[in-house]
Amino acid sequence: CLHRLPTSPGRPAPPGAGPRHLQFGRDGRFLYTSDEADSGITAWRWNDARGTLAAFQHLSTLPPQYRGSDNHPADVQVHPSGRFVYVSNRATGTIAGFRIDAANGSLTRIADADIGSPSSWSFLFDPSGRWAVVSAQIGDYVAIYSVDPATGTLTPTGQRLPVVLPI
Repeated sequence: CLHRLPTSPGRPAPPGAGPRHLQFGRDGRFLYTSDEADSGITAWRWNDARGTLAAFQHLSTLPPQYRGSDNHPADVQVHPSGRFVYVSNRATGTIAGFRIDAANGSLTRIADADIGSPSSWSFLFDPSGRWAVVSAQIGDYVAIYSVDPATGTLTPTGQRLPVVLPI
């Protein structure tokens, strides 16, 4: 379904969201964007027959205690299980996690993982979904996190590989 351009406008992103990266959910019915301009994540419905997207939910990726204004989300990744989606935050030094409702694609905030660096542009999951590999751009390392399959919580393993400016 990525080969088609929308044939009608559908429903746009929330004003000021600034979608940066996107990722389809496992079944291809829903798409998720990291929204760089307003530190959010938007959930979209994909209509394959019509080639349209419609935004239906928008949530903040900021940790509840964060009071700054300079955060800019970057990467968005759907977990291989299709049950969770995550967004990296550049400034808060966190990865925000969300549970995906399989029936309707809506999101519920689960937890933030502290990456130990004020900036991460990218991360990914190994094919099994047991591990997340997170680049700590300003920290000059790549860190390994375990993924709880029931809750989606990311926990640092303490394993770090020195890498200069990982992006």
